[in-house]
Amino acid sequence: MKNRESFIKLLLLAVIGAMIGVSGNILLRFSGEGIKGIYAEMGAALRHTGWKIESLLILVVMAVLIGIYRHLRSLWAQEEASEDETADLCGEQFERWAQTGIVIANTAVGFFIVFGCLAFPGNVEDISQGDGVKYLLLAAVMVFGCIAMAVMEILFYHLMQKRDPSKKGDPVSFNFDKRWLEGCDETEKLVLYQAGYGAFNSMQIVMLIGIILAVFGKMQFGTGDFPLILLGFMWVIGMLNFGIWKMKGLRKNRT
Repeated sequence: MKNRESFIKLLLLAVIGAMIGVSGNILLRFSGEGIKGIYAEMGAALRHTGWKIESLLILVVMAVLIGIYRHLRSLWAQEEASEDETADLCGEQFERWAQTGIVIANTAVGFFIVFGCLAFPGNVEDISQGDGVKYLLLAAVMVFGCIAMAVMEILFYHLMQKRDPSKKGDPVSFNFDKRWLEGCDETEKLVLYQAGYGAFNSMQIVMLIGIILAVFGKMQFGTGDFPLILLGFMWVIGMLNFGIWKMKGLRKNRT
């Protein structure tokens, strides 16, 4: 009975997916040229003002992260000066805001790289002699933004280590994740494991959606096979990596 219900659900999902695919294909056939025009206009605008927009975004994110860092130092001082429930509340807020700052810094790095690459022309031959300095400036701004986010992340981790000396590891070293995990208690480890598993499942769904969109892009916009191959390869690697680590964990628990 359970097998039949699972097969029926699988069939329904396949039918729904096929309907979405056909509908999307039809929609793209009628609106493909308009989307191409909008993409071309956005690309031209980004190539002219990309470094300015990137600089503004970096300044905004830096201001937010500095504000969070100052707030963390204030919460730590309040925690040290308070007792009982007030100290616990400040500690919880400290951990929440610290993780928020780290997530913002990590996410901003990826966004700066993607946005900066979008502002570059598709071919090196398209860079005229007068635009060379502009694109070098864009590259410099993008690298500066990534370094600035890395510095802020290091400051967050060092502040967390000062508050809790049991947290070990240098954020710049390759074994930082392992050392940091060694300093976590069982509850913190469980939260990290659950977050990692949830992120893995979410990314597999996102990768699958990306593969479907890459197929549409190849059929309607001539994007070629590279996006499809890249996303498919990353999807397979993610599944294999998860399976290998899972088998290692099962083998370790048995021994």
